[in-house]
Amino acid sequence: MAAGLLSSGIGFLEDYVWSAAINLEADDVGTGAFDPRRSVWHWDCCTPENKAEGGWGLFSSLLGWRNNATISTVTMYCVYWVIVSGILVALRLRESNRAAAKQAAANDEEPVVVAA
Repeated sequence: MAAGLLSSGIGFLEDYVWSAAINLEADDVGTGAFDPRRSVWHWDCCTPENKAEGGWGLFSSLLGWRNNATISTVTMYCVYWVIVSGILVALRLRESNRAAAKQAAANDEEPVVVAA
């Protein structure tokens, strides 16, 4: 959910900047205007705001799905998961080292340290 929130936040910021650049009024925002220079994809289907199209609103809420993706939103989504994965691997290595040190201390041996 956090990755989706980050990605959606960046997407809304980009939408605001693009709307200001092309002088859209407040009531015109959300009409499908998007920056074609930065767009990775833009689909006319799968709109989270349209309740008749199924569960895209659920995907939007949980995963940050938008039918318009930009380079920044996709990149930040991936970077978020790389950082989270790196943190989880580091925590796992630290726990392994602590367990090895604890076992070595119990056996009066020299601890084996796993390289980080």
